[in-house]
Amino acid sequence: MIFSRLSPLLRAMHAYYDAHAKGGLTYAQARVLAAALACPGATQVELADETRIEPPTMKRHLDALERAGLIRRGSVDGDRRKRAVMATPAGEALDLLRLRDQLEAVSVRGIDPGDLAITAAVLQRMEENLRGGPGK
Repeated sequence: MIFSRLSPLLRAMHAYYDAHAKGGLTYAQARVLAAALACPGATQVELADETRIEPPTMKRHLDALERAGLIRRGSVDGDRRKRAVMATPAGEALDLLRLRDQLEAVSVRGIDPGDLAITAAVLQRMEENLRGGPGK
């Protein structure tokens, strides 16, 4: 019942993004750039954790964003092996955090806040179950 609704929801989210985004980024690249905007100076590993994108895939997304001039990577003080990620002014100009917030606002319009809280908790628990977390 729930799984049959997730795929259409994700397709609708992608369609909304495609209709409103600027800059020619894929949905996945936009997620990475939005995470970099929300967490300035985060490392590649931290962004991979935040977005739940595997590190090799994250590197490819960051490479593409860097080539497009939307992010820059720099050394982390005290550990030259780690790379901090920062959005450039061009990346900030895409206003992806506003689009992310707009997408969420549109998608939850007319839904009781209590229902949203329950839904978020249930989805988190389902993810934990699948990952072998609390309540195994």
